[in-house]
Amino acid sequence: MDRRHPHQVITAQTPPDRTICLVSDHTTLLKMVGVGTSVRGSYQANKEYWRATGKSFNVDSVTMEYGQIGCGNCLDVYFGGLTANAWTPNDRTNPTWTSGKRTIPAGRTGYLFSLTDPDNTAKKVGVLLEVVSTTGALAAAVFYKVVNPTNGQVWTAHPSATTTLSRVKDNGGNASADPDDMGSGTTWYHTVMS
Repeated sequence: MDRRHPHQVITAQTPPDRTICLVSDHTTLLKMVGVGTSVRGSYQANKEYWRATGKSFNVDSVTMEYGQIGCGNCLDVYFGGLTANAWTPNDRTNPTWTSGKRTIPAGRTGYLFSLTDPDNTAKKVGVLLEVVSTTGALAAAVFYKVVNPTNGQVWTAHPSATTTLSRVKDNGGNASADPDDMGSGTTWYHTVMS
């Protein structure tokens, strides 16, 4: 809840005070922190921070390590000096979920991964990572769900501490950035962080 408006519910793409780290073959590819209502050192309240290492997302699967922020001033240690692809912090209090599929902008390549939706194990959640085609720099991250989140969060139930995300493939076995190839339904909602 927002201290300025104690009865207002904070909504966000990810639950507050949580961390996500994507790893492939013991190499960190990306880290994200969703800060809750308390300032964490130099990190603003109600903001999401995404950092990428510049390593390629062109892999068949990644391991998502999902955790909780453990201390007030430990985020610099968590990010381990990662500054590449540091976006302006995303405001967690006003997420926008849009019906339909995202069109990847020209000059970008999309890498779509899926995991079982913690809120409905019969469905999938998609994580689309968009990189600048010429440099490999992370340009945006997109979450997909088959239902419009009523609280704005990509999931309400927390995923396992360690979860495998699989690269989405089409019927021919080729890598795909189309969420329809996740097979969870035909209506998609997405939110963009960039």
